[in-house]
Amino acid sequence: MTKKNQTQSTAIDPQEKMKESVKIDFDSIPEHVRDDLARATLEAVQEFLKQPGSREYLDNKKALRKAKTGAR
Repeated sequence: MTKKNQTQSTAIDPQEKMKESVKIDFDSIPEHVRDDLARATLEAVQEFLKQPGSREYLDNKKALRKAKTGAR
């Protein structure tokens, strides 16, 4: 006989997740690593924006976030 492994979902409430924070000491990251990360991020965003519907997707996400947090 074998027992099935049961996994319990540990979904995090989005409101709780927003309360979490991460502190990064950017001074401890070498400049060339920061530059590489910035370059890779920019390239990823540019590639994403080339995809059909990507701008609309981001505009919708932005509108939803603004509606939830109130106009700032």
